[in-house]
Amino acid sequence: MKRGKENRRKLSSGLPETAVPSGRKGQPRSFVLRRRRLLGAGLIVLALCMVMLVAACFFGSAGYSFAKTAQVLFEGILGRSAQEDPAHTIILKIRLPRAVLAFVVGAALSAAGACMQGVFKNPMADPGILGVSAGAALGASIALVLDWNQSIFGMGAVTLCAFLCSVATVLAVYQLARRKGRLSTLSLLLAGTAASALLSALMNALMTLNHDKLENIVAWTMGSFGAASWQKLLWCLPPAAVGCAVCLLFSRDLNILLMGDDEARSLGVNVGRTRLIVIAAATLATAAAVSCCGIIGFVGLMVPHAMRMITGPDHRVLLPFSMAAGGCYLMGMDTLARTVLSPMELPVGVLTAIVGGPFFLYLLRKKR
Repeated sequence: MKRGKENRRKLSSGLPETAVPSGRKGQPRSFVLRRRRLLGAGLIVLALCMVMLVAACFFGSAGYSFAKTAQVLFEGILGRSAQEDPAHTIILKIRLPRAVLAFVVGAALSAAGACMQGVFKNPMADPGILGVSAGAALGASIALVLDWNQSIFGMGAVTLCAFLCSVATVLAVYQLARRKGRLSTLSLLLAGTAASALLSALMNALMTLNHDKLENIVAWTMGSFGAASWQKLLWCLPPAAVGCAVCLLFSRDLNILLMGDDEARSLGVNVGRTRLIVIAAATLATAAAVSCCGIIGFVGLMVPHAMRMITGPDHRVLLPFSMAAGGCYLMGMDTLARTVLSPMELPVGVLTAIVGGPFFLYLLRKKR
């Protein structure tokens, strides 16, 4: 048993079992160089996150100087915000929660996308591959058609319906794909594709039968952070954080799953349980993100691929890098969406699709 655990540790680390010690303390030189490169890349990503956070609070239709923005942010951190100052209201109660929510959503979608690509061994897998996005869109459409405006558990009915329907969709897909206690990734993919098509058709039927709600439904499906608030952030953060944390805990097992199910079982990994837990965690993070801001495509597909070019396939490094880069990327896209045609605001899902579409074609050509 002890030897099996040692082999599992070596194989999941992604490092060669034998190397010539040429670094400090007998470490392989390639390992030392890789660690330094990852440390430098991590510092750059963290610096970009801070820059994008300040930029998101600085840019907007109500123009404030950089010094004024920095002063308001500093006073907000110290808890000395002036309630009568309009700058404090705009920056601390509108722009800052919107930027932080965009970061949380981007991090959740990127982590979920990286996990789905690892579980299905499919570079084109994204967080909505099992019908999460389609379920959330149908739930939000039902709430909008029925004019459910009341607040439930401190959250709007549209957001809550989107969250519950997205989770219920994945549960149904899992049960449909399971046969005689066994579950294959191909069955999951096929069931998820069929469920997404069915739910999209039902949503289109609702839109056809309710022309007066058409604009609201279309606006929600495009994705936007226009309704961001501290309350919505506090509702979105716990499930997204739990989902991302579970994904991080199973990052070593995800590395082993990449070698194949038989090899993973020989190393002591419960393939079925691991796959189920990771899918459930990715679904929870995605459902929390999509229900709060609508459907935002290509983030969970593009960011993990971009980070994999830097970090390699090791999920222990890939997941945290993807979360930080995804949050930074979505903050930047949201800032661009509300400023490029100011005072008019573009749906952030439109911009992510404009950027992600060519990247997707680039991946297809590269794979070919």
